[in-house]
Amino acid sequence: MHSPVAEVAADLIRIDTSNAGDNLGPGELAAAEYVARYLIDLGLNPRITGPSKDRASVICKVPGTEPDAPGLLLHGHLDVVPANPDEWEYHPFKGEIVDGVLWGRGAVDMKGQDAIILESIARLIRGGKSPRPDITLVFTADEEAGGKFGAQWLVENEPEVFKNIKTAIGEVGGFNLTLPSGQNVFFVQVGEKGMWWTRIKFRGTPGHGSMLNPDNAVAKLGEAVVRINSYDFPSKIGVTTQELINQLTTTLGMKSADDDDGATLMSHLGAMGRAVGATFKNTLTPTVVSAGEKVNVVPAEAVLEVDGRYLPGEWESFESAFTDLIGQDAEITTIVRDIAYEASLSDPILQNMKDAVSSQVPDAILVPYLMPGGTDGKAFTRLGISCYGFLPMLLPAGWDAMSMFHAANERVPVAALEFGVDVLSSFLEGL
Repeated sequence: MHSPVAEVAADLIRIDTSNAGDNLGPGELAAAEYVARYLIDLGLNPRITGPSKDRASVICKVPGTEPDAPGLLLHGHLDVVPANPDEWEYHPFKGEIVDGVLWGRGAVDMKGQDAIILESIARLIRGGKSPRPDITLVFTADEEAGGKFGAQWLVENEPEVFKNIKTAIGEVGGFNLTLPSGQNVFFVQVGEKGMWWTRIKFRGTPGHGSMLNPDNAVAKLGEAVVRINSYDFPSKIGVTTQELINQLTTTLGMKSADDDDGATLMSHLGAMGRAVGATFKNTLTPTVVSAGEKVNVVPAEAVLEVDGRYLPGEWESFESAFTDLIGQDAEITTIVRDIAYEASLSDPILQNMKDAVSSQVPDAILVPYLMPGGTDGKAFTRLGISCYGFLPMLLPAGWDAMSMFHAANERVPVAALEFGVDVLSSFLEGL
């Protein structure tokens, strides 16, 4: 018999909610119904809602002892990115537990963390305890495709759900990195880079591939890829990243992180260094190329798609640099543009997080960081809610949490999920 949190996570993984971004997948209804039944069994009154039957989110209020106090939003998403079983050691939708490790799509992102939320609420209720503020639980659809049918839809169509909510807690924070000294650093997400996904169309003169052609659309695209890929934005160290640098350099006994643009500091963070390092500056990454239909035909058009990420306060300079790199002889179309945000480092809730983690790991260090990617926090921030990422997991030394997101063989130790329930329950009791 496995632990309750692992069982819930495995049950959710077995419900295929793959979201390829085309609105053609199975949707989230079956997972939403599972979550709703779980909450009903706890004596709560969840509600399933959304723009259509299949694109379903769950909303549920957990009453607090001080309903007039600013409320807390505790949120997770029910969809996952697609997975090809041929690329996995264990089937991505069977939720198998092998040698104390839960395998499957969503084990980390984020059905395992949904289970942590559910089991933490269950522990409070079954223990006869109530949180001080009202807690609003939201389990969303469509996060993996930007939230149009999930968080964004809720914010636009049911804003009353979020009335009196001051702070939100969601994903991609609360996990640890074990330093060579054995000390554990827990990363708390306090903001996110903005995104600008673009499609750039280059036009040229079509013709036969055997002839000279100085106006080749494919060549223009290739030159743009080289310019983009070789361009290095200057570092822009904001408040959050500076605090991370200060804490980590002190912990590691380093004098400064300035001499080599933070590269030495990031090297101490292993795989996490790639994510943290991406928050030192704006970034542009060419990702999709399409052109031509036949080897001896020069096409009239070539298309490039670029994943751009910009720091809080950097939109204007980021846009200007990018358009200069592309040049005038191209058509830029926005696929998705979303905001960057940065929550306060002085919010008392950060101390609540530290206290909760320290109850289990007394020498733990909590450091803030910006997320290079995006979550539903972008949508909730628009309502004036301060959004943080803190769904705790204690991972073994050497375990690369960030590499599990969207990867084949996504998995998580069951003990990490159990730790999450212990810490999140303590956190909620301490509010």
